[in-house]
Amino acid sequence: MTDKTWITVREGAEILGVTPQTVRRLCQVGRIRSTRIGTLQIRIVKEDVQKVLETPAYAAE
Repeated sequence: MTDKTWITVREGAEILGVTPQTVRRLCQVGRIRSTRIGTLQIRIVKEDVQKVLETPAYAAE
């Protein structure tokens, strides 16, 4: 089992070239796994961001 690499929503948005709001929406629909740290901070799984980036359907969005 490999350890997950957690990044911020902002970092994920920079990787994908989208806004943080779009990354949060991808989390809400289950495309990117996330966890809440405290009341305001969210961390996302970097590997999921890479998978979204490699998905042909994402390029069409």
